[in-house]
Amino acid sequence: DRQGSRMAYWGINHLAGLSGYELAVNEDKVTTGLDRDPQYLKLQEILDKAYSRAAYGKGKERHARSLPFEQQYICKGMRVFGAGGGLFQIGKKAEECMVLSKPAAMNELLDIMVYAAAAYIILEEENSKNG
Repeated sequence: DRQGSRMAYWGINHLAGLSGYELAVNEDKVTTGLDRDPQYLKLQEILDKAYSRAAYGKGKERHARSLPFEQQYICKGMRVFGAGGGLFQIGKKAEECMVLSKPAAMNELLDIMVYAAAAYIILEEENSKNG
């Protein structure tokens, strides 16, 4: 609905710093696979599942077309229509999780993480253009 799309648009603009907030990323804290905090290994395991689903599973099979992730339509479409389109997909998939079987919902949640990563890429690009 229009209200939901306005909220998604506000949300992405809010995150992008267009409402007075700045996107803050401490790049000094990016870690390698060798120095992971043991208290967050479960998080890493789940993020790795999302990566694998995109790089070797559904994402590669249906969408990759032999292109790097940031050149695939998941990112390209957000460049054309705005990152709010990715937020819409996240919301749609989250709603679908409520009626799916647990295994199917778990896969949708992994897809949500991939959409969030694509939106992050777009925000990062926009932030570097404005900075």
